[in-house]
Order: sequence, then C-alpha cells, then structure tokens
Amino acid sequence: MPKLLSKTLLCYLILFSVMPVFAQSNKAAAIDSFMRRANRLGLFNGNVLVADDGKMVYKAAIGFTDTSMQTMLTEKYRFQIGSIA
Repeated sequence: MPKLLSKTLLCYLILFSVMPVFAQSNKAAAIDSFMRRANRLGLFNGNVLVADDGKMVYKAAIGFTDTSMQTMLTEKYRFQIGSIA
C-alpha cells in the first residue's frame, strides 16, 4: 500500500506543479476532483487539508472510517494509529 500512496502523492505533485494559477475556488475543485478519483481507484481514503500561503484552500473527509465501509469519514474522525510488527 505505501507504493500506491507514493504514486498518488507523485501524481498530486505533478498535477499542481504544471497547473496554471487559478482562482481559489478552481483550485479547490481541481483538488476535490483529484482526491475523489484517487478514492474511487482505491488509492486514497482519509482526511485532506490543503493550504496555500497560510490560507485554507481545500478541506475534506473522503472515504470510510475502516475497511468494513459502513461509516463515512468526517473531518473530526480520529484515526487509530499503530504498528503491527
């Protein structure tokens, strides 16, 4: 899974490095489209916050709280972080 995440982040960086400067609402729409597509492809599930020059551009909770896919994420959901090794 880390390989898929790194590919997603690489695509994200490429997308926004070549993207011309848009109005803030256009940035938010482009980010939203990208993140939701990544979710549909199974590459992303989580909370996103993007800021530009100290101002929030985009904030969203995308996907589900766990693999049972019964509870949608919210922006206030706290993920359980741990390690199995």
